[in-house]
Amino acid sequence: MLRASKSDPPVGAIIVNSAVKNNAKVEWGNVTSMDVGDGVVLSTGASIIRYLARSAPQCNLYGDGPLSRTEVDHWLSFTMGQLACPVEFQEALKYLESSVKPKAYLVSGKLSAADYAVFGGLFASGQWQVRKSMLNVTKYLFSIFDTWMLPSCL
Repeated sequence: MLRASKSDPPVGAIIVNSAVKNNAKVEWGNVTSMDVGDGVVLSTGASIIRYLARSAPQCNLYGDGPLSRTEVDHWLSFTMGQLACPVEFQEALKYLESSVKPKAYLVSGKLSAADYAVFGGLFASGQWQVRKSMLNVTKYLFSIFDTWMLPSCL
């Protein structure tokens, strides 16, 4: 079961849960967590995304080699760090704006867990909506939104 915080929803984790067809029921509560068995409980959106994406290699959401997996890890860290920090948010947006300008997706030209994590972080913050100067970020977000409902893993 994926428990999702009502006040700080793990949007990316919920999307990845659906994309990999994990079928974990989402229950809304006060904290985010996912019991993955053997006494291990994951408590951040990024750790849940990482676990789900690695658990479904057929979906190829975690990359197909060491470099792309490292890039996914980078974006998961970015989502939990700079993107989640109000003081650093503007700089995070500038970095993301330059990162998505030349490409449709963050890692290897393919939709990945990194895209869902960044989308989730931005969507949950609500702050990106007032940044009209971030045209590439806006275009990127709408492209992820358009694809996340589609099954990424058949």
